[in-house]
Amino acid sequence: MVFNSPSSVLQTAVLIIYLAVGLIIGYMIKAFAMEAAGFIESCVLSLCLLKRHYRALGRLYPHLNRQKSFLRRFSYIRRRCIFPYPIIHERKAYYKQLYHIIKQHSDFAVKDLPISKGPFSYCKRLIKVSSPELWEESIQLEAEVRMLGSLFLASFTSLFIALVAAQISQKFIFLKIAFIALSLSILLGIAFSRRRRNEARYTYLNTLLIGGKQKQALSQKATV
Repeated sequence: MVFNSPSSVLQTAVLIIYLAVGLIIGYMIKAFAMEAAGFIESCVLSLCLLKRHYRALGRLYPHLNRQKSFLRRFSYIRRRCIFPYPIIHERKAYYKQLYHIIKQHSDFAVKDLPISKGPFSYCKRLIKVSSPELWEESIQLEAEVRMLGSLFLASFTSLFIALVAAQISQKFIFLKIAFIALSLSILLGIAFSRRRRNEARYTYLNTLLIGGKQKQALSQKATV
């Protein structure tokens, strides 16, 4: 890389420093990075759904139509857009089957178990104790999601820092940094959201496979 002037060297150094600071902060708060990244994702998903599919949501959730305040409607939908995305799965036929599999395996209904996130938490543990191959696939996908979540939060933090610096210093270089950070945030956010939705889908799919395998084994045992 050829630099035409000392100012270009300084601008490049500032760019690298601010991106590095954003990455460092993102990794420093990785203890709650997934919650923070998930919160941002759920807010964006809720806004998109309310804007594009409000009537369809009103038919699926009649309670939504009784909410006069936009903030209440937004909060109602956002809670269903949080991982593991009940708004995607709870109306599907296979979701009821998951409850049946858990009931058969534990002798308890999902609501009586000391777990959160509906059937998802139990499904993860059922995969762990039932199939090492599927569990390896599950933890690999989870690791990818966590990495993307940390990078997404780091880029989002870089965007925030650059905007604050641009407001304080009134220098154009920080707007360039903000544009780069915004582009990275969008790309990483999309990748993070897609992989995390796949994590929920594959967890439920693997649970259905385990349930089908157990059902087949029981039927074969009954015929012997």
